[in-house]
Amino acid sequence: MDKGSALVGAILLIMCLAPFLIIRFYNLRKKNKMMQTLRRIANENRCKIGHHEFCGNIVIGFDENNKYVFFHNYKIEQAVSEYVELAEIKACQLVKKTRNTSNKSYNIDIIERLELSFITSNKVKEPIQWIVFEEDVNNQIVNELVFAEKWVKEINKCLKSMR
Repeated sequence: MDKGSALVGAILLIMCLAPFLIIRFYNLRKKNKMMQTLRRIANENRCKIGHHEFCGNIVIGFDENNKYVFFHNYKIEQAVSEYVELAEIKACQLVKKTRNTSNKSYNIDIIERLELSFITSNKVKEPIQWIVFEEDVNNQIVNELVFAEKWVKEINKCLKSMR
């Protein structure tokens, strides 16, 4: 093989890999920004993120020592950053809003919205709700249901150990 063919092959290889590398770089940069925001919120509350997890445009972090849960939803038009002190929470629930679609051969429930709902110990206060998935924003649910179920389980486990 001559040098010209090798050069053309290398250029084609770079052209094929470039989109994947650019997407990877963009996603890493976005995750770093999300994590910086989560850490900033934690620092403002004298906490340190010990365990965190990403799911699409959402990151949830947990400070086991101080019993705080932090949430950041990265939206281009308006990002949402919130936290909950678990000492003020009685329970965490997964709220699933669905609609039924049917035709002659089948019925199917379509998830329109997923929320983590924190029931406060103070009955006067409204539950705190973190939107994990909205059909209007994300056209298709991917891992959000598994992600939300995992965090509800983990948060309730922590709440149970606190009592």
